[in-house]
Amino acid sequence: MLVECLQALGHTVSQARDGVSGLERLRIDNPDLLMVDYAMPGMNGLQVIEKAREFRENLPIILATGYADVDISTIAEKRFTALRKPFQLDELSRVVRSALSAPA
Repeated sequence: MLVECLQALGHTVSQARDGVSGLERLRIDNPDLLMVDYAMPGMNGLQVIEKAREFRENLPIILATGYADVDISTIAEKRFTALRKPFQLDELSRVVRSALSAPA
């Protein structure tokens, strides 16, 4: 559904089935933005973000999570934008625009 929402907003989207595949796609596709879910097979979103920062330090990243018990406010140097699920299309649009326009 997230892919369809982003496409409806006019974005070109690459997708991957899990964190490892996503990191491979990140190297190949060289996107303007990375959006990950906290809950993914193999690696959680925070682990994917940590690995992505090793080779794309300034890439804007959005972490979507529906887990109330994931306290991202305690992460010292988060360097990503959090998007709490469920969200509305206008909120997704606002967060993506903000992440893409933020200084690196």
